[in-house]
Amino acid sequence: MTGNARREPPLGLWSLFDFLNPGLIGTAKQFGSFVKRLQDAPTPSFEPLRNLVRPYILRRLKTDKAGDLDSPDKTEVKDLLPMISTRRALPARGR
Repeated sequence: MTGNARREPPLGLWSLFDFLNPGLIGTAKQFGSFVKRLQDAPTPSFEPLRNLVRPYILRRLKTDKAGDLDSPDKTEVKDLLPMISTRRALPARGR
């Protein structure tokens, strides 16, 4: 995510959270209603949404040095999966 609200619609945020932790922030319809209520309030504020997702987001700035953060080293797990039959049937050139 870019962090730019104009580039990232609220449903994009819901989609990421639903993939990572299904149900954490409700269904797409519930989340859409929640965001709409925030937008339509007499004084629109997204602070409740920020408070909801803040514990799950690590924000890094371009000015942050890699060693400045107190985070663990990156762990990579490579898991090779067999190709599904429909993908195997495609010409090799189109893969």
